[in-house]
Amino acid sequence: MNLFTDFPRSILLAAIAVFAASLLGCEGTVTGTKALTVPLQAEASGAFAPIKITLTPDMSPVALNFRAEQTLAPSEAGKWNRYSAVLSQNGNVRAQGEFNFNYTGSGDTSQGSTEQTQTMMMFTLAESGEFELAIKPIKAIDVTVKNARLEARKNIQVAR
Repeated sequence: MNLFTDFPRSILLAAIAVFAASLLGCEGTVTGTKALTVPLQAEASGAFAPIKITLTPDMSPVALNFRAEQTLAPSEAGKWNRYSAVLSQNGNVRAQGEFNFNYTGSGDTSQGSTEQTQTMMMFTLAESGEFELAIKPIKAIDVTVKNARLEARKNIQVAR
């Protein structure tokens, strides 16, 4: 069986496109170096208490990642949380993004990875300073999140 001649070209191209799309955004979690990790405090609303971080232009490009664990809860199979993250400085939005936190297990007792890292945003800094990061849910919380933390990566490689 020859993969390139036995399958219709459109199916092969679609599979390649899906694989390539799955790699987009990975540069925020695997390239560059870890600059800081800060614990996030969950609030009753499903949001996380705003935190302050110091960033400098020599860190650019920067990725802010949401890193957390999930519990074993088969009732959460197929569910996810959707969040909005906003980075501001002196009340002005400097960067923003949206991301999902998916339950990776199945409906039985098996589970995928208990820890996930999701890129919230990637950006370049023009000036140093103290920034505030706010993370809020966009929809109802369906997946239990524990041990949440912010991970900032500096000098990441951005796909062009």
